[in-house]
Amino acid sequence: MTSSTNSSFISYNTSTSYIPDSMERVNGKVVLTFKTDDPFGACNAAMDSIEVTINAIPLANAGLDQSICSNSSPITLSGSIGGSASSSYWKTTGTGTFNDSNSLNAIYTPSLAERTSGLTKLVLITNDPAGPCVAVKDTIQLTFRPNATANVGIDKSICSQDNIALGVTTNITTGTGFWSTTGTGIFNNTSSLTPTYFPSETDIINGIVKIAFTNINVNDVCANVTDTMILTINKPVEVTAGLDQTVCASATSIALLGTIGGSATSCSWLSTSSGTFINRFNDTTTYIPNALDKSRGFANLVLSTNDPIGPCPLKRDTVTITLSPVAVVNAGTDQNICGNSSVNLNGSYNNVAVFARWTNTSSLLFNSYDSIYTYSPSENDLLAGKMTFILTSSDPIGPCPAAVDSVEIKFFKPVTTNAGPDQVLCATANSVNLQGSFGGGATSVLWVTTNGTGSFDDPTLLNTTYRPSAGDLAAKNIQISITTDDPTGPCFAGFDDINIQFKDSLVSFESEIIASTCDSAIVQFNNKTVSQGNNYLWDFGDNDTSTTTNPIHVYKKVGIFDIKLKASSANGCLENINGQVIVNSIKPQADFSLNKTSQCLIDNGFDLSNISKGGTVSWITSILWDFGDSTNSSSTFPNTKKYSQPGNYNIKLTVQTSNGCFDTISKVITVNPGPVKPIITLSAGTILTATSGAFYQWFFNGTPINGANAKTLNTTGYGFYSVRVDSSNGCGTMSNDFELKYNSINDYQKLVNLVNIYPNPTNGILNIESDQNLYFEIYDVSGKQIMAGSKVQKLKQINLIDLSSGIYFLKLYNDSEQFLSKIIRN
Repeated sequence: MTSSTNSSFISYNTSTSYIPDSMERVNGKVVLTFKTDDPFGACNAAMDSIEVTINAIPLANAGLDQSICSNSSPITLSGSIGGSASSSYWKTTGTGTFNDSNSLNAIYTPSLAERTSGLTKLVLITNDPAGPCVAVKDTIQLTFRPNATANVGIDKSICSQDNIALGVTTNITTGTGFWSTTGTGIFNNTSSLTPTYFPSETDIINGIVKIAFTNINVNDVCANVTDTMILTINKPVEVTAGLDQTVCASATSIALLGTIGGSATSCSWLSTSSGTFINRFNDTTTYIPNALDKSRGFANLVLSTNDPIGPCPLKRDTVTITLSPVAVVNAGTDQNICGNSSVNLNGSYNNVAVFARWTNTSSLLFNSYDSIYTYSPSENDLLAGKMTFILTSSDPIGPCPAAVDSVEIKFFKPVTTNAGPDQVLCATANSVNLQGSFGGGATSVLWVTTNGTGSFDDPTLLNTTYRPSAGDLAAKNIQISITTDDPTGPCFAGFDDINIQFKDSLVSFESEIIASTCDSAIVQFNNKTVSQGNNYLWDFGDNDTSTTTNPIHVYKKVGIFDIKLKASSANGCLENINGQVIVNSIKPQADFSLNKTSQCLIDNGFDLSNISKGGTVSWITSILWDFGDSTNSSSTFPNTKKYSQPGNYNIKLTVQTSNGCFDTISKVITVNPGPVKPIITLSAGTILTATSGAFYQWFFNGTPINGANAKTLNTTGYGFYSVRVDSSNGCGTMSNDFELKYNSINDYQKLVNLVNIYPNPTNGILNIESDQNLYFEIYDVSGKQIMAGSKVQKLKQINLIDLSSGIYFLKLYNDSEQFLSKIIRN
């Protein structure tokens, strides 16, 4: 038996097996010939052939087994069939579904039960072809590996002065987990499952950041997971009730200048004593104090904001209104007196005033610091007919003014009589000319002599003549009186005497300081001429004169004054006499010294030294310092004065002696403001920048950095940095310490000089420079690896041009170390 294609097939058996070769299987048929041997004789060998049809074996290939993540998308299958198979269908051993089970590229959606159980099988089965061949099938196994899970919780809100404790719930056991933010804040530990996030100033300004936890496993995509939360940063509530105030208790209203800000949208005022607000819901309003406020001497007013939406609480601030007590004086009741009587002033004042001072409306020199005082009216006072006496308290400490009260004194004209000046006549005189006068309420006069024996031509006339007797001339001295009638009213009859001497005049006088004010004096001159002449001329030595017999003269300045008295007698004699009056000042001299007249606000302290001098006849008994900032002191030597606000202040010192004289001196000092406290910000991982100032000095761990006097500083190591900023006036302010920590690859390279990555952010080409051989991998924010390779040269350039703009993560590693850095593609 032979084959038509397989010449090597020869069988001498009537029954045999034939195995088609590959060509015959491709052709699908073969002819087999059965032939006998050629027998002896005439008969030829016999043969017969059969054609064997070879049907192709059906083939089925379901693909390779797959290991996939349990949360993966539906699986697209890649089956194939061949041979005599003309169709196929899919079948599952589980409970998943096919979108089209008859398609070789069907999409299979695993059921939850399959994902949970971790395993299912899919079978590809061919049709049963015509002929002897039967249907075939092939099976693949789907293994579901569990996916990593991460849950950072719901979105949260914090107040801007707070940080936030984070936490993630995860089943991760492999890979690298880390936290990231779209802001510029920092984590205390980016690889911890429970770190704390500290928002930056930029985060606070933007008000919102995204925070994500990401796990990356380059060997197991199922371990890659990211979960994100939104952190809202609310502005804190700001409230200021304004500066404390000191006002007089007599004030009917007080202006309040409060302010609110931040997340506060409304406010309200509250008084601890139930006073009245014009509008308690305005931050700037007017407060009307009540009786309780004035009796207590103060009122505490509280400005409260509303409780804003979010985590920031409401805030309150209190302003204290000090109500200074009011000085009160009482000048007494009005009086009607006779003009030749003294005025008894009986005033009083409360304990708010240190003293009370009397003045009046006509005598400018009258000034008494005794509330109970006896006043002797002057000629001008009597001519005016009435006078108002004013009692003024001292100016009390605080804003309240001095208290003032007055009393009116009406003067009934007193009876005035003047018999004329004493006369010195010659012993041979035969007449004495009398020229009297009277005034007030009197209507008549009468001349009499008390020891003479002469006679009057008419004793009822003002101008009359007295005829001395021989006895009068012998006695050398007689007295003549003029007396008025008794007028209606409080005033009595008046009288006056003159002495008549019958001899030549002897001129003399005495002086007496009857009242001293601070820089002036009132002097009483008493004429002591033995026989008073008819005419007198006084020269007081200050360009002022008088013809009064016994004048009272007011010296309006201090000094030594030469006095001259010229007297002329009736007998024609003219005599002079000279003398002196010394007027000394009794006024104190206020003065003080300062250590400095200009200082900076920070650590300012003005040392005051009282170098005042007392008056010549009195000691300083009262001292009052006014420091120009609503504070004062009565101490002789006050402590060092410090000011809380910059500005120019007028320091005023008033000293007063026991006789009521006082003096004041003022000196201006300057408190220079310092610059605003600087804030340090970090950029590019290593560059520190301070807020603006005139001059800078940087410090590292408390030690000045030599030559570091610019606004920015390129750091050289981690630790605590600070900066002092000085303004042009020489005043300076220190910043808070800024702790520089190295948490990123850029920071680490500064320490060990291992890797330099630039530029970052990049527009497409990223350079990795290092002396070491490294592997690199790049991931997107979902943890998907999008690039990998190695770096064997010193400089490796990676082309990121095809990547879209966003944030990516660069992993660099060798056999012993690995680093992860955030890369920004612009």
